[in-house]
Amino acid sequence: MRAVTFVDRITLKIEGSMAQCGVYLGDVDGDGGHELVFGTTDGNLYIHKGSSGQPWHKSGGLGFITAVAVGDLLNIGRNVLVAASGCGWLYIFDMSKYGDEVDIEPTYRQRVPANIRDLIISDINSDGNHELVVSLTDRVVRMYRWTLLDTPTAGDKCRDCGEGREDCSLSSSDISAASFDPAHRNTHEGRFICINKWEFASQIGTISFNMDSEGNPAILIAQPGGAFMRLRVKKKKETPGENWGYGEERPAKEEANNMFADESGESGLIVGAGSGLMGGEGGLVDKEGSLVDEGFLSKMSVEYEPLCIKRRANPNVSAEVLGGFNSGQAGQGTRFAIVTLDGSVLLVDDDGTKKPVDSIMWNLQVDHQLMCLSMVDVTGDGLEEVVCCSWDGQTYIISQDKQAVRFQFEESVSTFTAGNFTLSPGNTQPVLVYVTFNNTIQIYHNLCLGRDLTLSSLIHYPPMNQEAAASLLKLGCEKGNLAGLQQIYSYCLYGLPDND
Repeated sequence: MRAVTFVDRITLKIEGSMAQCGVYLGDVDGDGGHELVFGTTDGNLYIHKGSSGQPWHKSGGLGFITAVAVGDLLNIGRNVLVAASGCGWLYIFDMSKYGDEVDIEPTYRQRVPANIRDLIISDINSDGNHELVVSLTDRVVRMYRWTLLDTPTAGDKCRDCGEGREDCSLSSSDISAASFDPAHRNTHEGRFICINKWEFASQIGTISFNMDSEGNPAILIAQPGGAFMRLRVKKKKETPGENWGYGEERPAKEEANNMFADESGESGLIVGAGSGLMGGEGGLVDKEGSLVDEGFLSKMSVEYEPLCIKRRANPNVSAEVLGGFNSGQAGQGTRFAIVTLDGSVLLVDDDGTKKPVDSIMWNLQVDHQLMCLSMVDVTGDGLEEVVCCSWDGQTYIISQDKQAVRFQFEESVSTFTAGNFTLSPGNTQPVLVYVTFNNTIQIYHNLCLGRDLTLSSLIHYPPMNQEAAASLLKLGCEKGNLAGLQQIYSYCLYGLPDND
């Protein structure tokens, strides 16, 4: 595997350490550019815009921040920033509510179960509205939906502290739907409602969203050994005898490694009998006291996909999953990647007519322990590359046709991500973001990899051509004269040619 070297980088100084899912690249303010967001274990949240190295916005006192994400979670036509703390708080930041001030406060906050590890924002059931899916360290996955509620009246109690909702600063009465609703209605307020919950037998890696080739959305949940669980809205049978999922008949009652089946044959342990649901003042609630959407409980199915776990030497090794890779066809990406701690990288095309084990495009084995998985279009061909990183900074960039290069970062890393970052207006580039144990973040840009993942030579290196343009013209080398450029660079590097 070829080794490459990247030079241009931006260094950010931070205070405190960072969780694995505590860094994110996304369009926070809806201006078309991409910002860097990260939260620390000290409870500080930072938003960096551009290459200045100074935070654009920051917030403090949020607790141990474990995960951040950006998306249209409130279904208002613009993105908001979501941050989750390990002590059980969910914070929303709507950038349209802030001016030029650096220090900002959350627009909304709500109590949720503690120990959130990862979160994603996606339209899970293709109804045009986005849901929030969170994974917890105690092997639980929960799904929330933003719901407009009635305006609080005198005497209403806050569900979080029991005080009057008109006086409590912790409840959803903090902010009315007028702050989020395009029509500026003042007659409702909003709150996140739990619409589903799953408990698993094994530890959860990361969670991700993916679409299969038939346009069916699903949540992918990484399981030990490179396996994964698939959560999706169940298909309705149009005609008697129609096959259910992957061209197979509805599975019989069974109990597998990470899934269970009820008497009706539906797979998955979904909230219901025996999972602590009870009637409450506001409707059905679970044992944590969160409201549950009764109409959504039976609409999701759970499928366990072992892939090639039976062939692994250690089936209990941790894994990460990432979906949404563009396959070059119209619509959302249907491919997803899986990495394991023992160095396996898989790319799978989610063909709705075949099982995932029959849809594996390639499987690559490396000699480093992989712990972070990202994707970004480094080469500019419209197809994202698989980017994964190990604890010691070894980074692999793998194209979807299995062309691979590696880059050795100079330090050990606590977490890593890759994506697009806007260095200046109109200048958005793919970047690699490394969070070190020495309280720094290194953002590598100007990656300059060709479509075959070969590092561009000096004659193709844009910064070199731009900075040396005047000098090259004085030497008689016109723009676009690649042969002349090669001679000049050869002289600069190796000296004058031998007269003999």
